Amino acid sequence: EMIKLAMATDKAVVSLNKATGAGTQFVAEIASMSPRMSAANVSVGELGKTYGSLITKFLAFNKLNDQQRAGIIETTSILSELGVGLDTTSDNFNILMTSFKMTSEEAGRFQREMLVIAQESLIPPDVMAEGFKDALPQLAAFGKQATSVYAKLAVNAKAASMSTQEVLKITEKFDRFDTAADSVGKLNAILGGPYLSTTKMIRQTDPTERIRMLSDAAADAGKSFDSMQYFERKSWP
Repeated sequence: EMIKLAMATDKAVVSLNKATGAGTQFVAEIASMSPRMSAANVSVGELGKTYGSLITKFLAFNKLNDQQRAGIIETTSILSELGVGLDTTSDNFNILMTSFKMTSEEAGRFQREMLVIAQESLIPPDVMAEGFKDALPQLAAFGKQATSVYAKLAVNAKAASMSTQEVLKITEKFDRFDTAADSVGKLNAILGGPYLSTTKMIRQTDPTERIRMLSDAAADAGKSFDSMQYFERKSWP
């Protein structure tokens, strides 16, 4: 078994070196991590692929200390076993630690929490993780609150049978006064009354709350925003 492990480790290192040129740098780490990760059903070959993804996608990975890298490798590998793509997790570690200045522990905790939320809400884990990366341009304005905003957004988008991007495309109309005023004016004309306020829609920056306000306005007018199809919703405000 020791010989098999040594041969598998050597093969993983060679593959990693071909892919990134950094295989020899992590020989000792891969060897020390493999027994620990084997308990989580992660093979040495899969461990090597995890290193390859993080080295390629997470620009500061090489600069982290051994303990930080070990935590990130463990989280990325286990999430991969549970359905989240290696590159998606690597990209998100890069985003969370570089753009949002999170520690490796905070970034790992958030990604594990996203997995739990995805499982509880019957959202495919990779869709949940990819959605965060795709929503980053809109979420960046929330700073460190972006993670909690996204978690709530993803759950509510699922409940409304929409993707997070669909919700954001609808609600981002209310980020500027001119587009907000135009949308609110059209909406109130359709509903037949002053059910929405441009000022309130602009002041409320949380996309989930904006969707709730749209839904409430429709309900007050005897209509149902939640029952509309995506393109109906998009053209409605």
